[in-house]
Amino acid sequence: WKFGDGYFSNISNPTHTYSAPGDYQVSLISSADSGCTDTATSIVHVLEIPQAEFTFNPDTCRLSAGINNFSQGASYYQWTSAGVTLSSDQNPTIPVPSGTNFTVTLTAISDSGCVDSITHSCILPNLPVSDFQWSVPPCDSMVSFTNNSTGGVGYLWDFGDSTSSNILSPNHTYTIAGDVPVTIYTTNIHGCTDTLTKNIFFVSYKEAGFSISQDSCSGIVTLADVTSNAVSYQWNFGDGTTSSEKIPSHVYAKDGDYKISLRVNGGYSCVDSISNFFRDRKS
Repeated sequence: WKFGDGYFSNISNPTHTYSAPGDYQVSLISSADSGCTDTATSIVHVLEIPQAEFTFNPDTCRLSAGINNFSQGASYYQWTSAGVTLSSDQNPTIPVPSGTNFTVTLTAISDSGCVDSITHSCILPNLPVSDFQWSVPPCDSMVSFTNNSTGGVGYLWDFGDSTSSNILSPNHTYTIAGDVPVTIYTTNIHGCTDTLTKNIFFVSYKEAGFSISQDSCSGIVTLADVTSNAVSYQWNFGDGTTSSEKIPSHVYAKDGDYKISLRVNGGYSCVDSISNFFRDRKS
């Protein structure tokens, strides 16, 4: 056998590997015991085998990786992981879970159907996870926050009252009370951020107080200087009518002397109340 690339064999049915693609003239010379010979020639087309190669361009925060495909001699691509097809694009962006050894296989296919494959692994670090607890003594305004977040190196607190802090586990004194949305932003070393908002609820002591005025023409009684940031308001106008609004208005049916009472934070241990006397004299 003459394989056309400088190599020979005298085996009956040889196997030969070519070092490069191309057209090779292969000759078989057979001889009988008498010394008679015969030669057969054929052209063998050795096709180019694709070379698969790629690298990852990870995006840690988005849990994805762009692919840099450096394959040669291929026209078609298949990206798989654990037998699941991820994409057939040449340079896809694929989802990558965090904290695991994620293995991706590229199968590169030439126009002639020749195949090569390669496998690489990508590991993305865990994303930060925000979490916190809070506590406050009864009737107090200072809330203590305990940071239970994981994977973070920086923190930003939004206390829900237009103030903030970057302390790990801060204490914060509120002027407001009731339901307050508190948000924590946790950032890891890669700049990835996780956000968590919890509605905290607390009742702080508020001293009951208000002032009274009346429009002499309409007779409307207006209340002002009312206690701020109480959780609840209970008004008694002394004529059998009540209100739970923070700042109600009232019109008396007839002239007389009335006791207007305000009770704040009713139903809680920090309740406080006050009463003011009012003489209704319409013009």
